[in-house]
Amino acid sequence: MNCDEDEMKCKKMGGEREREREREREREREREREREREREREFRRCKELGVPNHVPKPIKRELLLRVLNSALGLSHVTSLAEEKEANVQENSTKSLHILVAEDNVINQRVAVTYLQKWGHTAVLAENGVEAVERAAKEQFDLILMDVQMPLCDGFEATSKIRELERSQNKRNPIPIVAMTAHAMCGDGDRCLAAGMDYYISKPLNGKKLQDLLWKLASNSTHG
Repeated sequence: MNCDEDEMKCKKMGGEREREREREREREREREREREREREREFRRCKELGVPNHVPKPIKRELLLRVLNSALGLSHVTSLAEEKEANVQENSTKSLHILVAEDNVINQRVAVTYLQKWGHTAVLAENGVEAVERAAKEQFDLILMDVQMPLCDGFEATSKIRELERSQNKRNPIPIVAMTAHAMCGDGDRCLAAGMDYYISKPLNGKKLQDLLWKLASNSTHG
């Protein structure tokens, strides 16, 4: 075999290797396109099932954190100024004794975790009837009241608590904050008409809740 034949053979082999690499690149592109189609199918399926948050696999840490923060109503990014302000509030806010009227276990955990982190004490009521009973027996600085609960909803429970306070001639009614998933026009008016003082949307936003508690802490004497 002469040099020309060797050179032709080498070129042929090199061409075959390049074509094989190109075929492999195309197969990888097709696999990626199929993964993208699968992610789209999963996303549509989650929407059909009413699942608001979705993390495709392989799971990426940053995306998972964003989804968890969104589900819990937390801000994804906290600036240094916001963090400093939060630390000042956390250290200066008077400790409050708070009744959390909420039937959803996850929402209970979120609320109690926030409150304990900020140095407050929390007592749980799993329905409106229990909330009224606890408010009658125990002194609270604040009530976080879910508007939708079994047996007795938040509006009815608030009305009964206000009736109880009037019968006891309480000069300073307990502040009641409505927790509502229905952040729609008119909800605020309905909450205020029921005797609630403020309202906050769910899922709870930690910064908004902390700001509200900070404002209420200076007026926490009731009787």
